[in-house]
Amino acid sequence: MSSIEQALPQEQAPTNVAEFKDRLSRADGTLIPLGRQTDSGAQLFISSRYIANPHQVESPNAEADFYGWQEDKTLGPMSGVMAVDVLAEEDGEVVPVGHMDWWLQGDYANGGGNMHAAMVPRNNIEQRVLDRWGGRHNEAGDNIAFKLAPEYQKQKIGSLMLASSATALSALGVKEFLSGALLDPAVSTYAHFDVSPDDFRAARRGRDFDESLPGWRKAQLPLQRLADHPYVNEVMEHFLTSEPVAQAA
Repeated sequence: MSSIEQALPQEQAPTNVAEFKDRLSRADGTLIPLGRQTDSGAQLFISSRYIANPHQVESPNAEADFYGWQEDKTLGPMSGVMAVDVLAEEDGEVVPVGHMDWWLQGDYANGGGNMHAAMVPRNNIEQRVLDRWGGRHNEAGDNIAFKLAPEYQKQKIGSLMLASSATALSALGVKEFLSGALLDPAVSTYAHFDVSPDDFRAARRGRDFDESLPGWRKAQLPLQRLADHPYVNEVMEHFLTSEPVAQAA
């Protein structure tokens, strides 16, 4: 019996984009199997998980001591965090291969750091995700919000994480977002959705923001710009469609 069978009930892969978006919008951490395998023939899974600030609302799966729940003179307390995780089944074990994290303040989302330390694992797979990516105050991780293992890059998985983030954040009521600092592969991923670092800089210069907002909040873009981009549906359709893996000669 594989680790996925031990940890969670088996689920069917979504059959269409609407169903896929509905599952992502629940942001409950359910592991969603995908129809398309990796180039090496590995089964892929994705999840979206939202955790609210336990000092503001009841949030049983939140780590109470997470730094982001506390008042901060610059940022203020986070209202919640959301993470999209991609995993692959390798040698019968489901392992984390990529993540995209967001911290929220009401209807604003920021991709400026690793948020996994805010989440209490509920099963062995979520524990494996925490062990792999960690987060602030976790020696196993780093503070990068958007990361994909090198061997899984250039297969549209990063684009899937961004498309899934746009869907799940929209369902949480997010209206504006800031990408945060990006590694070079992440910059390329955003480019598929016609968003570049220059867009955030232009937003800060050209929009009429409430001057009471801190400087970093003045560079935000409408989340609708991501959620309505046609590449969201295109990349989701790609991962819902199975394709035979080429056999070596």
